[in-house]
Amino acid sequence: MYKLLGYITICLLAITTLPAQKIDTKLLHGMQARNIGPGGMSGRVTAIDVNLSNPNIIYAGTASGGLWKSEGGGVDWAPIFDSVKVASIGAIA
Repeated sequence: MYKLLGYITICLLAITTLPAQKIDTKLLHGMQARNIGPGGMSGRVTAIDVNLSNPNIIYAGTASGGLWKSEGGGVDWAPIFDSVKVASIGAIA
């Protein structure tokens, strides 16, 4: 029991004495939220396909019906199936 109390005391002392990292908010000035593709759709990717002749072109289907295309190796994404009313994307070819 005393050992457990000792561990708890050490943890509490460490938490209260460790300094927090300071963030320079000037670095964040001008940044805005943006939709980043499938990650913005709760991450429920149901299908992925890659163009083997150009691996920078990637398609991702999501559980909510979105189909996304990246021409930058997955760095940026654009929706390409927004006008179709479907429940989900289960396969891409």
